Amino acid sequence: MKRTFFAVKIHPGEMMAGSLPDIRGHLTGEKIRWIPVDQLHLTLKFLGETPEDIIQDIITTVSGQLCAIPAMTLHLSGVGLFKNLHNPRVIWIGMKPCASLHQAWQYLNDNLLPFGFPAEDKEFRPHLTLGRVKEIRYKEKLNTLIEKYKNISFGTVSVTEILFYESILKPEGPDYIPLMRFPLQ
Repeated sequence: MKRTFFAVKIHPGEMMAGSLPDIRGHLTGEKIRWIPVDQLHLTLKFLGETPEDIIQDIITTVSGQLCAIPAMTLHLSGVGLFKNLHNPRVIWIGMKPCASLHQAWQYLNDNLLPFGFPAEDKEFRPHLTLGRVKEIRYKEKLNTLIEKYKNISFGTVSVTEILFYESILKPEGPDYIPLMRFPLQ
């Protein structure tokens, strides 16, 4: 079994790269596992434990449609939280709606059903995870950070491929190994 997922790799532009040290520094001392800049990605479909004998079939099934999706420009905007301020779990940067991105998500959601991967029952909310919160002692610092960055544009990033990754979990954090790259039109 391999732990797998489909994602878009995000290479931070100047605007976002310049803001990340301030965002992280604002919460120094809190128990947050920050995502390394070279591992930033937007997950389209998390498969989890995937039998190795179906990986090539998955690649073959999705290849034609994913490669037909147009290259895209993602507009990164605002910092937010998953769960909420009282019980924060994830700190993220949001994205403005993008038809091509939604098309890729919908295609993967629909076409991986025969392999035993259920469709998401929640609305697609594209985001870039910056950190996973283990514990926040000073929630007012987190609130100040969210207020400061909630309407800030972090610029745009160009996306020219979708990747199918293997995630290898390690104590110091996961390694993401590309199993296949699907170039966009």
